[in-house]
Amino acid sequence: MRRFLTKSLEIICQIAMFLIIIAATAGGAESGGVPGAVVGFLAGFVFSAVTFGGVFLLMDIADNTRRTVELLEKSSA
Repeated sequence: MRRFLTKSLEIICQIAMFLIIIAATAGGAESGGVPGAVVGFLAGFVFSAVTFGGVFLLMDIADNTRRTVELLEKSSA
């Protein structure tokens, strides 16, 4: 169940990142044409990377910890 929840959270975060980048690009294009779209894309990318980077980092730490525990259990048995 825990693995299902972490995979679901990962998928939701990826979709949210994509939508933030698309929305920022569209907002930039409305206000400034092509240069505004480029700035909006970069701003959306940076914002989503900072916002969801922590979530992905915590999920990687959990996966690495789980693998380390499994390896230690196998080596001690």
